[in-house]
Amino acid sequence: MKRKPAPRWVFLFLGLTFFISILCFLSLNLFTVKTIYIVGPRYAIIDYSSLQKKQNVLLISAKKLQAALQVTNPYVLNASTYKLLPQTLRIEVVVREPILEYAPVTRTVLIDQFGKLLPVIPQFSTAHLPRLSCLLSQSNPGDTIKNETLLFGLEVFAAVQKSIGNSRLLACNPDGTTLTLEFEQTKIIFAKTGSVDEIISSLQYLFKQFRIEGKWPETVDLRFQKPVLIPKGLPLTTTDSSTPSE
Repeated sequence: MKRKPAPRWVFLFLGLTFFISILCFLSLNLFTVKTIYIVGPRYAIIDYSSLQKKQNVLLISAKKLQAALQVTNPYVLNASTYKLLPQTLRIEVVVREPILEYAPVTRTVLIDQFGKLLPVIPQFSTAHLPRLSCLLSQSNPGDTIKNETLLFGLEVFAAVQKSIGNSRLLACNPDGTTLTLEFEQTKIIFAKTGSVDEIISSLQYLFKQFRIEGKWPETVDLRFQKPVLIPKGLPLTTTDSSTPSE
């Protein structure tokens, strides 16, 4: 004889019982957050409202927690959350490093290599940061630069500081498509025509030659297939930074 299938209400009852059991299990104090470890600099967390205890560690969303930390502090680049059961959270925060100072009339902000505008905090002295000379449409901490040319320029500037160093200014040029890097000895004009690696490689070779010869040109123009060296004394008309860059 064939067995009769169990009534549907039996399966509904078992499913509801299982669901209620899970809810009861999750609501136990056994999984309530009691300890939070934060790995990162002190200034990474300036608002602890998103890190309240008495939450269920199993129900905490790592993505939502990272987003909340980034909203309260633009210095937070990303935050990795680790759940150490039963009652501990470990949050590893990676912060943004400012590379430039931008000082329009209203306020001074700092900028990282990804174009994020950051508030000035005691940990970073603006006296030791190079300057950005451009006209940005927005200059509030937390804003992000959208202009592709300037974003490329920030990437180049960050790479230059790591591999060559001593650049004291990144400026937008009036044509809106080129930028200027200013060093103590020379200036570099470049555009978003090649890769960052190509620009860095050219500069490393040229700077080595300049040091060996003991002679520095007024300007090095990298917009062409081969670098153009402009001797000192010739007028330079491309470093005015009055064109909007965002």
